[in-house]
Amino acid sequence: MNETCNVVTIRADDDELLQVLTYHLGNDVFAINVSQVKEVLRYKIIASINDTPEYVKGIINLRTKEITIINVHSLFGLVPEDITINTRIIIVEADGPYFGIVVDNIADVVYLNPSNIHAEYNWAAKTDSKFNQGVFYNNNRLIRLVDYSRLLSEDS
Repeated sequence: MNETCNVVTIRADDDELLQVLTYHLGNDVFAINVSQVKEVLRYKIIASINDTPEYVKGIINLRTKEITIINVHSLFGLVPEDITINTRIIIVEADGPYFGIVVDNIADVVYLNPSNIHAEYNWAAKTDSKFNQGVFYNNNRLIRLVDYSRLLSEDS
């Protein structure tokens, strides 16, 4: 199966562009800086772990390393979607050990001018704003830019 993503450029001036990977969680669209993305995997069985925070889904074995998998639906107060052939695990490298996030599907790779990110936007109350790096618009759709380095830096 040959998978592709669209590449979109959002530009206001000649500033250095930021490259982000966009993905869906339900009807919402989120983005992560590609510098934090180690790899994207097809969904695989996740072993559950006892006595962990609600947002920890479990662990997977990735080339002999145990990777903690985060339930970002729970983290952002969203209802989890069913696992489909489009469900992916994004392996994140962000100021600490690698971890994975389960997303409903991968959307696009977007190059955007940092000046197009609106940092002052206040996410809805259902969203934990400490991960908010800002929002931007792509095709008239609001996309939330998430900083996952903050996830493991403090108790969530």
